[in-house]
Amino acid sequence: MKHRLAQGMAGWRRRRAAFTLVEMLVVIAIIMLLMGLLLPVLGRVKEQARKVRARSEVRQIELAWKAYLQDHRKWDFAAGSVMQMGPAEVTRLRGQNTKGIAYMEFEAASLNPAGAFVDPWYRDETRTPNNIYQVRLDDNFDNVVVAGPYGPVMRAVAAWSRGADGLDNTPATQRDDVRSWD
Repeated sequence: MKHRLAQGMAGWRRRRAAFTLVEMLVVIAIIMLLMGLLLPVLGRVKEQARKVRARSEVRQIELAWKAYLQDHRKWDFAAGSVMQMGPAEVTRLRGQNTKGIAYMEFEAASLNPAGAFVDPWYRDETRTPNNIYQVRLDDNFDNVVVAGPYGPVMRAVAAWSRGADGLDNTPATQRDDVRSWD
């Protein structure tokens, strides 16, 4: 009898070692629930990383144009209106200017196919060309620029990104814009 009892318990242990279908479905449901909670957080982290990168780049643009002005003592081109960081501006800051000095380096991934310097939102997704960085230079050297839709700013150079929506500043959309003077 002892032999049968031991054999019966060993068989019970073997059967119990496997997961039942219900237990497996519960584990899968818990994993899916945790993933559902984690994915929105990862999206917000990615958006915040884009914003930090854009803030760094608008400050680099501002510093590069200030260094350009300090070396040249004037703008060698038409300044005074809002301009985009298009191919001509990128080329000028890369060192193809009257003094041959490079003021900024650009990663290939940060340029669109036309050669314009675009913000992080354009790089990761198919967006309109409105996500090219915007710049306003002080043309009359009074240290005040009218930075597009943001109004007057006390600076020699103002640079900004239109943010994820690619739209100019409006009360509803300005919270995603990144400005060099903030």
